[in-house]
Amino acid sequence: MSMIRYILIRIIYAIPTLIGAMIVMFILIRMLPGDPARLIAGPEALEQDVERIREQLGLNKPLYIQFIDYMSSILRGDFGVSLKYGTPVIKEIMARLPYTIVLAIAAEAIAVSISLPLGVLSASNPRSRLSYMISAFYY
Repeated sequence: MSMIRYILIRIIYAIPTLIGAMIVMFILIRMLPGDPARLIAGPEALEQDVERIREQLGLNKPLYIQFIDYMSSILRGDFGVSLKYGTPVIKEIMARLPYTIVLAIAAEAIAVSISLPLGVLSASNPRSRLSYMISAFYY
């Protein structure tokens, strides 16, 4: 099997996982306590202001319509506007992405620098007490 075919198959297998993750995220967000429109408007807001925010966010639509809107927005790359900062969420993600990449590389370097010597040590002493201890630590 060629490498390109293998990668394409792995991407195809990843699609149901991504859809499942999006469904779980949608459900978890909807299960949060409180009314998002009320939280955005504030405790002193008039009911018509809260209703206007519900209309803007689409919270007054049926749940399945909200889900379709959510999925189509995500697929278009529109992650909405940050309620905290008032800026597009994608800008917030991109601003923090370099730090996330540095952190991931550092974590990987630490993991490899620990696991590689332990793996070599375990492989050089198969079925020894040390090998079993390393394997137990690994799991």
